[in-house]
Amino acid sequence: MAWAYGLLDSSQRSVLRQLVRLPEEFSIRDVLESAADGDTPSSGTIDILSDLVDFSLLQVRRNRQYAYRISGMMSEYVGAVSA
Repeated sequence: MAWAYGLLDSSQRSVLRQLVRLPEEFSIRDVLESAADGDTPSSGTIDILSDLVDFSLLQVRRNRQYAYRISGMMSEYVGAVSA
């Protein structure tokens, strides 16, 4: 996990740190509301969300509405390095 986290740029790390504060499963709306408190514009946040899915740091459930989640281990790791 440290290796994967180390490959992220500062914007990706910032968004990932915001995501671990969300409920276990969250929507795009949750992500954008969380990102409104950060420095990354919403369009950039969507791009980063896509990157995190591509890097397998987020899982996505594709139904009528997309739902995202971070694995428990990754969430714990990000929480620990962010503290």
